[in-house]
Amino acid sequence: MSFRNLFQQLGFWTTLLSWQEPSLYRVHLRRDMWPRLALAMAIGCVPLTLLLVLFAINNNPPHPGFALAGFAFGAALAGLVLFRGESTAGGAVRICQEGIIRKRQYTPLVPVHLGFEEANWPYDAFSRAILVPGQSIGQPFSVLLLTDERNIEIVGVPASISPHELAQTLAARGVRVEAGTYLPEMFTRPLAWPIAGVAGAIGLVLVVGGLGFYGIKTLGGHGGVGGGPVARAPDPKPAVNAPAFVERPNVQRDGGGANANRANPAVPPLAPAAPPPNRPANANPAPLPPLGGVTSGFPTIPSAPFNSGVPTDPFAPAPAAPGPVSEPAAPAAAGDLVGGKGGGVFKAISPSRQPIVGFRYAVGAWGGKQALAQLDPVFERGLSRGSGTLVMARDGYAVSGLQIDATDLVNAVQIVFARQQADGSLDPADSYTSDWLGAPTGAAGQKLASGTRPLIGIHGRRGAVIDALGLVLDER
Repeated sequence: MSFRNLFQQLGFWTTLLSWQEPSLYRVHLRRDMWPRLALAMAIGCVPLTLLLVLFAINNNPPHPGFALAGFAFGAALAGLVLFRGESTAGGAVRICQEGIIRKRQYTPLVPVHLGFEEANWPYDAFSRAILVPGQSIGQPFSVLLLTDERNIEIVGVPASISPHELAQTLAARGVRVEAGTYLPEMFTRPLAWPIAGVAGAIGLVLVVGGLGFYGIKTLGGHGGVGGGPVARAPDPKPAVNAPAFVERPNVQRDGGGANANRANPAVPPLAPAAPPPNRPANANPAPLPPLGGVTSGFPTIPSAPFNSGVPTDPFAPAPAAPGPVSEPAAPAAAGDLVGGKGGGVFKAISPSRQPIVGFRYAVGAWGGKQALAQLDPVFERGLSRGSGTLVMARDGYAVSGLQIDATDLVNAVQIVFARQQADGSLDPADSYTSDWLGAPTGAAGQKLASGTRPLIGIHGRRGAVIDALGLVLDER
């Protein structure tokens, strides 16, 4: 028995061909590299202007050149979304015995977490494959289109992969391969220049306004235009109103003597004279007590140690007593996420919108807590291969929801199955549940139900284990 046959029996997808999609091939197909670059630079002008305004209102403003750091950050972040976003990023492709797999990472529109997508296309999921060679589209790479006559998926093929070899490999798997000479408009429509032009004009106005505001606030007091706040030196202490010389009371004014009109230099301050005999020694008012000893009549505020939780405001309301334990949360909507905030974004959906009829799952651990490490949807009976434990619906049933036991991780799930009706909808009145998959905590859990619409995939966030989980409904 060969290793390939052994791997197939164990459920692993055996690889026949593999490659990395050409860098920025979707942008090259749209031929809008410069408009996207201009738009990214226009977006970078927004943080540049904000930094200029913040610098200008500072008492000691930094040099405006430091605001270029904001421009670099904003332009780089916008460039990642425009050039490595969900609609433009490439990935790693494998042609296997069982189907085609593509894994890719992308920067979402709100780049909180790095997006991750894994697409699995069994050969019977698409009706035909159209191979468009690079010579036909004027590119150094070829393009593979997979379609089920309703949806089209594009895959970039580098020049290192022979189109003839790729076509033979797919044909040997029973795929109908056709040669194409053009691409659908949805893959070649460029970003309009007017959008980039308007954004660039707005960015230029913002930068000019920010520089003008910075100049008015910081240069107005040094001969520039405007009257910004100028630091003033503190006023000198007033001079003591005392004569530099004092005149002796016994100076003779004889008009011609050596001592005539002579003034003596200032003498040091004299000690206080003793009280006259007819005045008691303590007749002077008592000196005022030191300022620290004066009592104001207000209550003294006790000091509290740093971060001790003791309020320093005597008029602050007392902390409220702990209330009753809240009831379990209401069932969430099917598209909502249940779980924690960690991990990267992922989604696994059926390209042909087939309903989920089961799952493959595995249990892992993170931070000393057990949680689900794998939950892969199964769309075909008898064709599911891969690692993990398989849980399938009974004949005539499909997955209609999940009962999720989650804290900051998805600890366990319970699958809800419902009967499929003739029109493809589900009957919630005829349903049953599986055992708990994973490591349940004993909590009631939160239910995600689809009602009567079939489920065609799942989405959520995950790292080493699954952090959050939600459902993808068939919107047709």
